[in-house]
Amino acid sequence: MIVEQDPLDAWAIQEFLWNEKPDVMIELGTNAGGSAVFFAEIMVAYNSEAHVITIDPFDRIAVGRMGERPQVLASSSPLWGSTIRHIIGYPDAPEVLTLVEGLLHEFNASHVFVNEDSDHQKKHVLTNLLAYQRFVRPGGWILIQDTKMSRLFPQIYGQSGTLQGPLQAQREFLRRHPEFQVDRRYEFFMYTQHA
Repeated sequence: MIVEQDPLDAWAIQEFLWNEKPDVMIELGTNAGGSAVFFAEIMVAYNSEAHVITIDPFDRIAVGRMGERPQVLASSSPLWGSTIRHIIGYPDAPEVLTLVEGLLHEFNASHVFVNEDSDHQKKHVLTNLLAYQRFVRPGGWILIQDTKMSRLFPQIYGQSGTLQGPLQAQREFLRRHPEFQVDRRYEFFMYTQHA
């Protein structure tokens, strides 16, 4: 099963899940689905009614974004289709948001965690943050993955880059929504892709 998650960050996220115990994760960016399975297995260990809603514009379960073919499909997990709900569509599309709202209602979700790991261009990340922040209650969490793109590829994703990246989206989002703040409690390995 393909999981494109830095191992140190996967460890930090699983510890976050176990400690904070969200009942629903909304994962923006499915790719081949391995991370949805990984996170769902952790979540059902502390709450048998937990769910992962994973959203991607493309169905890449059989062939990942780089053309790789997993030996084991994420959709073969017994959690797929029950605990894990896969939505194919752009996260900010009205019909996708309607499906997400319906699932959150069906799950009686009270503690939602948004995991933003979709297209890393500022405009896409910011659009998703603005669309999904309403599902996160005070004290809840949004993880913006791969802010490192702005540091590693400044000519593309940096402040003056052609696309700008997740870090610029995070900063703009925080300017618009000061009720959210950066919390570094789970950055304990001195390295993260998401600082």
